[in-house]
Amino acid sequence: MGHAIDLEHPHLSRQEILRALQKHTAEVGRPPSIHDPEVKNLVYQATREFGTWSYALKIAGLQTRQERRRERSLASEIHRLLNQNPMSFGELRRELSKRKSNSTSLAGEIGAVISQSRDIKSVGPNRKRVYFLEGQENLAQTHLDQVASRLEEPLVELLRQLVRPLTRSEIRAIIVKDGSEINIEDKVGRYIRDLIASDLIYKLKFSFGARGSQKYNSTDLFGNLAGKMYFCRQDCPSEIADFIIANAPITRLSDSGFRRSYMNHMKRLLI
Repeated sequence: MGHAIDLEHPHLSRQEILRALQKHTAEVGRPPSIHDPEVKNLVYQATREFGTWSYALKIAGLQTRQERRRERSLASEIHRLLNQNPMSFGELRRELSKRKSNSTSLAGEIGAVISQSRDIKSVGPNRKRVYFLEGQENLAQTHLDQVASRLEEPLVELLRQLVRPLTRSEIRAIIVKDGSEINIEDKVGRYIRDLIASDLIYKLKFSFGARGSQKYNSTDLFGNLAGKMYFCRQDCPSEIADFIIANAPITRLSDSGFRRSYMNHMKRLLI
């Protein structure tokens, strides 16, 4: 079934080995195994050049056997969790981190499994998605609705106001009714943390260094907005765009390099 690779040359260069590994993967639909007879000579040359077969696969940008096994195990666990209850990305990550000692790359691994699984769907606006298995749409929507229904009354009002970006001081003004609150700053911080933990709002950051446009920093692109932190509802990317366009200095947009940097930053904020 496999496609044999011509390796009659007595010695392959590193680039030729890597290209052969990638070609084989493209032809058979998976990275070659060390036990595949048609790549016996490739295994020998790759281990001689790179030290180990696994390292050669990594250099070629391919998954090792251990990584494929771990991904299958992670996919199985994600499916098991979603079969019990629809979950947001944050909920999935918290549940899986309890079972995984090294959670450094866990978010990326979860994202890869979700994107590759045809039966995992999502419901909810941009930046606030609840993931579920195909056929559980109503259950997922109910779960999404219940997140907001569990909030305290001041949080409901705050969530309504956060359809536009707000600073921490503006959030404080919404929460404070009569000015007699004790430890109001602690309360503001707790409310913000609760909303972020529920995946209902996020922090608006102006990050520096869009790819290919490092010569412009955040202050160049966004003026005094760059020095502030804003909190926004997860479903209001268009309001964010309107807010930035209305407040950011765009007098230099006739410069193509500046315009490209500005648009790259905008895309990163709204993804």
